[in-house]
Amino acid sequence: MSPTPVSTRGSSPSGTRTSRGSAGAGTARRRHRISLWQFTRYGIIVTFLSTLMAWGYIAVRYFL
Repeated sequence: MSPTPVSTRGSSPSGTRTSRGSAGAGTARRRHRISLWQFTRYGIIVTFLSTLMAWGYIAVRYFL
């Protein structure tokens, strides 16, 4: 007796079909163009804010 092949694509554990897979499945197909300069600007802002928050945490935690 050989094992029966089971396809997991497009099916859920209960056997019912889902609408389009996982929630983020469609994001890989969409092409949202972003330039290097836009990416750099957002990256600098996020880096600055996270560094500022880390310094604030250290100041509160160890010096106040």
